Amino acid sequence: MLPDGNEVLPRLWVGTVATCDAARPLGFFCLNVLEGPHAEGCHHYRILDDQGRAKVDRVVGAGRFIDWNWSRSGNVLIHCGAGVERSPLVVALWMCRRFAMDLDESYAWIKQHRPQVEDRRQWLIG
Repeated sequence: MLPDGNEVLPRLWVGTVATCDAARPLGFFCLNVLEGPHAEGCHHYRILDDQGRAKVDRVVGAGRFIDWNWSRSGNVLIHCGAGVERSPLVVALWMCRRFAMDLDESYAWIKQHRPQVEDRRQWLIG
């Protein structure tokens, strides 16, 4: 349905900048977790610090955007540049908290739906 995007749970998508460009006109809530803003209408929430580490509280904060919109039956897209590292990290940690999973389980689930995902849990700090 969306270019370069995969639905990893009902109404929850992981994708790229191009996915966001296609999703916004369809009424998706789009969250960009890149270092800088992407486009008007796409919410931005930076998760990496200047050393390329992801603070847990920042990743959890991004997950609150998922929770708020996804729990209200809206379509949600989380994207980074390629939809391979940052956005899957956010979704994986959110799934751990939402569904009482561990990171192995959440990453395995996401990879079933988006095989190109890279596990970046080593980026998480404090």
